[in-house]
Amino acid sequence: MGKNNPKRQKNKQVLQSLLRQARETTGILQADLSKKLGRSQGFVSKYELGDRRLDLLDLADICDALNISLFELVKEFDHARKSR
Repeated sequence: MGKNNPKRQKNKQVLQSLLRQARETTGILQADLSKKLGRSQGFVSKYELGDRRLDLLDLADICDALNISLFELVKEFDHARKSR
């Protein structure tokens, strides 16, 4: 499966949306999240726009900063990608 695979692109969009929603639900601005992560605001902006890939450690840090469960995020992702 290459980068241009439609299924992969759809899954990427699902993850971007879930991460943005999680941040917005907690009422945290990108700038505030970036400070919690010790990263630039561009880091947050780029992964929310899909311009940056995240590894599992990045996802764990983001979940910790948002005070959400990594397990629950992955469960939501799995449900959302299967229902689209």
